[in-house]
Amino acid sequence: MTKEEIIEKIYYDKSGYGSIVKTFKDAKHIDNTLTYNDVKDWFDKNIENKRQIRGMNSFIANHSFQEFQIDILFFSDLKDKFAGGLLLVDIFSKYIQVIPIHGKNN
Repeated sequence: MTKEEIIEKIYYDKSGYGSIVKTFKDAKHIDNTLTYNDVKDWFDKNIENKRQIRGMNSFIANHSFQEFQIDILFFSDLKDKFAGGLLLVDIFSKYIQVIPIHGKNN
């Protein structure tokens, strides 16, 4: 079995999606030649990094309709009964809904 196969087996079967340190400790019992850097490199290649980047808004929605972005639109050149709309965007699926509004007071 290769080092990558050992780490993968430990991570998915035994550690229960554990940390790099926990996976390294469990994998070391199977293969003494494994190093911490081997496990870290495997994590870098195979596991998505979900840490928040400093200074960035990096919220990640887990499913549709969990988080929306909302804005109000007003158009000065519309001739019909609606002056604008309320715009809602689902950030996960990019589903868009526009609700017409009569004006700023209604």
